[in-house]
Amino acid sequence: MTEQNEIKISSISIDEPTIRKVMGYYRIENHDEFARYIKSLGIEHND
Repeated sequence: MTEQNEIKISSISIDEPTIRKVMGYYRIENHDEFARYIKSLGIEHND
């Protein structure tokens, strides 16, 4: 992986469109699991 492909999660806004975009990019189907992952990073995410 090149640096260009790295995602700087702390620099993006976590809102519903972003969540859906990221979920689609990683093909994440379990929203609750993804929400827990976001929370594990210390980022607040409102369902």
